[in-house]
Amino acid sequence: MKVTVYSCRSFDEKELFEAYGNRLGIELVLCPDGPDKENAYLAEGSECIDILTTQMTKELLKVFAGYGVKYVTTRTIGYDHIDIKAAKELGMRACLCYEVSDRDGKEKAREAVMENAEFIRCALKD
Repeated sequence: MKVTVYSCRSFDEKELFEAYGNRLGIELVLCPDGPDKENAYLAEGSECIDILTTQMTKELLKVFAGYGVKYVTTRTIGYDHIDIKAAKELGMRACLCYEVSDRDGKEKAREAVMENAEFIRCALKD
């Protein structure tokens, strides 16, 4: 499985994504910038993109769908920045995943990464 992580923060997320990606056999592309038309090519071959607060409009979702992305996960408090209706129309699934941060301790951060990875596995079976 390949996942492209956008807005990947080097100060609290990158190390955890790398560690658990390796452990779980997930090929990761880590991008420090938010998803946009210019860097969407990074998601080519990825089944999933993981984002923060970037507005995922129908137009932007179409670009990612064109690269074969089927799942959009967001590691934020809410998901109102994703056009859920457009995602569904494009055959994509979108969901809220746990935030990946160690501000509440390394164990909570590990749990969040594991939860995100487990969701992706379950969604792939669906």
